[in-house]
Amino acid sequence: MSKPVWNNKGTKNYAYNPLIFNEEKTMLDLMDFLQKEGMFTRRYFYPSLVNSLDFLTKQSLAVTDDIAKRVLCLPLNFDLSLQNVESICNLIEKFFLVHKNNS
Repeated sequence: MSKPVWNNKGTKNYAYNPLIFNEEKTMLDLMDFLQKEGMFTRRYFYPSLVNSLDFLTKQSLAVTDDIAKRVLCLPLNFDLSLQNVESICNLIEKFFLVHKNNS
């Protein structure tokens, strides 16, 4: 799992908190685990925009398609408390401890 690397000429709007997973299955399992714990996440531009916007010609972009399958956005909003951030982090840590032990 990693955070995206931003283009140094780009700007961040802090509207999303994406994580990129090595495997789609792990991302989906974490998403399901968090939902069962009352923590709602969402996929990030999935399917990839080139295949979801009607005004674009549908095409296969291997890197874009691959990454779009493996990105999860964590909760992020203007009033997210430090306690909520800690809860999210603790749940993710719990997931990976259980996931690692079941592998």
